[in-house]
Amino acid sequence: MLNAMQPVAESSIGGKDVSGERLRSPLLSLIGPALRPLPLWPLQRAADMAVRSMQLRQPEAFSRLRQLGDAFLVIDAVDLPFVMAIWPGMEKPRLVLVERQKPLPPAIAIVRGKLASLLALIEGKEDGDALFFSRELLIEGDMTAVLHLRNAI
Repeated sequence: MLNAMQPVAESSIGGKDVSGERLRSPLLSLIGPALRPLPLWPLQRAADMAVRSMQLRQPEAFSRLRQLGDAFLVIDAVDLPFVMAIWPGMEKPRLVLVERQKPLPPAIAIVRGKLASLLALIEGKEDGDALFFSRELLIEGDMTAVLHLRNAI
């Protein structure tokens, strides 16, 4: 079983610094604590809409992800109370929010970092390679699958 659900120290992942100093925002640091008492279902609905929107905007990118089949990746924003399991290769891609204490079966890859770093990557404000080599982003598992996902986003 994947042990990605356990809380991770805020400034360290697997001994690697993920402080995201240049990306730090006072507002972003409040998101994790603000989400802790909330149920996941409203956030899950927003995640469903976001994945549908991305698939509609970039259908060719998601068609290339089909080679991943039913394998999934974990996106772990270490300062949030949940992780995101994404099945990008399915006919209808899925993103499921999972509470940290719940176990997951083995993922083909895990991408970990602070929320600010992950958002900057998705928005194109930061380069994934730069985040990786500065240790603000940690990638475990199938690097090819992660690259396919990055190219789709």
